[in-house]
Amino acid sequence: MERDKVFNRKEFRGTKLSEVAKANERYDNLFPKKGGEHGYVKLTDGENYLRICPVVPGSAGKSYLEVSVKSFMSMKVPIKDDEGNVLPGQSKFKKLPVLNAKFHGLTASGEPLKVDLVDEYLNILHLRLKRKHKDNKEAFNEEWDKTKYPSVDSIHPSSRWCMYVLQYIELEEKWVLGLFEAPVTVKRGLDKLEKVYEGGGRETDLFTDPDNGYPVKVVLDKTKKGNEMYNVTIPKQSKQTENGMEDFMAKRPMSNEQLMELAEQPPVHELYRGRYNKETLEQQKEGLSFFDKKYGHGIVGCSEWCRAVEYLEREAPSATGEYEGSSKTSKGGFPGMNNGNGIANGSGPGITSVGMVSGPGTTAEVNEVPERTTTVASVTEEEGDGTSIDNILNGL
Repeated sequence: MERDKVFNRKEFRGTKLSEVAKANERYDNLFPKKGGEHGYVKLTDGENYLRICPVVPGSAGKSYLEVSVKSFMSMKVPIKDDEGNVLPGQSKFKKLPVLNAKFHGLTASGEPLKVDLVDEYLNILHLRLKRKHKDNKEAFNEEWDKTKYPSVDSIHPSSRWCMYVLQYIELEEKWVLGLFEAPVTVKRGLDKLEKVYEGGGRETDLFTDPDNGYPVKVVLDKTKKGNEMYNVTIPKQSKQTENGMEDFMAKRPMSNEQLMELAEQPPVHELYRGRYNKETLEQQKEGLSFFDKKYGHGIVGCSEWCRAVEYLEREAPSATGEYEGSSKTSKGGFPGMNNGNGIANGSGPGITSVGMVSGPGTTAEVNEVPERTTTVASVTEEEGDGTSIDNILNGL
């Protein structure tokens, strides 16, 4: 929203459940299956209170959330001294997050890219390992598990659900705006709440209406693992009634000041779509070549690999913002989103309030293990390597 535009509270609305369903469907259809002015919200151990924000007015996206899918790839980077100067001839390998083409890439006509190079590599590898270890499941798992978390060389894509939220910062006794990349388990918790409280024939979600949205409490327990780490509920308050003290779910309206602050942010839709480009492709090629050489799979350069590369070189833009739908993000400056290559900076503007850390722009040393999913790329057994690239590109 332009600063000189008259503020209109009625522009902020709760998200229609049909739009949330569309976001879910897009994720389900694309994610491979089988077997700037604000920082990023970081959940702390214990109770975390969040108020999910509505869609930024004027956004092309109609849902409050967007999915982010990326793989962490090992790539060679120069070593710098304490003052940030590059040391000549010195380098190291770091794990850098690289965006997935199908989720974050657009063609010249604005259509989503149909192929992602990491997905195709995993398709080819999965089928080759199945053939190689046809009668030895243990040997298959030993090799295949090197592609997945918690392997230090994991290249499997990870996903987060991204939204603007107000996070209550107890030390400051105030709500602070930030971008939240929610783990899949937290997103499932939100979906469960929608189903539990779906009565009344409502059309909008429980959380984002500026006047009637409910806050959520996310309890993080780092002593637990997997789905048990997070518990998502709507917090309740006690109220004196004629029957004594009763608990009830309390709505938390957003103030005009909070909505005006939200209106200054780039829409989430624009932060995550249209960000894959040819430089991202080069990063994928480098990271996959490192993995392929280390484990001797010999996939880089095979016919299916080359077809995927040719498609992406032809269809992907040369720089972020070149195509329609990806050129409006001028206000935010979130790390990893404006640098034009679909890979994270690892730095950028971020407020210093408690609980704020870098998000899409995080980098990780090779021995760091960011949270990620463990889903497996889909495989179609056909002649040759039988990967999805054949089904997608035939006839194009």
